Amino acid sequence: MKKILLIGPRTNKNDPSNTGGAVVLFENLLAQLKQQNCSFNVIDTNKKNYTNSLIAYLAIILQIITKQTSCHVI
Repeated sequence: MKKILLIGPRTNKNDPSNTGGAVVLFENLLAQLKQQNCSFNVIDTNKKNYTNSLIAYLAIILQIITKQTSCHVI
């Protein structure tokens, strides 16, 4: 089975009630993929889930570089 690399915003860890449309849609996509037993890796792009914006950008880029080798579809 092919593994998918998904890049998108996850729910805010500190305040789950503070979610927007993109977060809700991305979480729904993840739920549907889990329901279909699809294999995937997720990179969270919600900068509120990182300590600051600079660390968020660096962590996201590093995750893309490291996780892309283990996935078939990005």
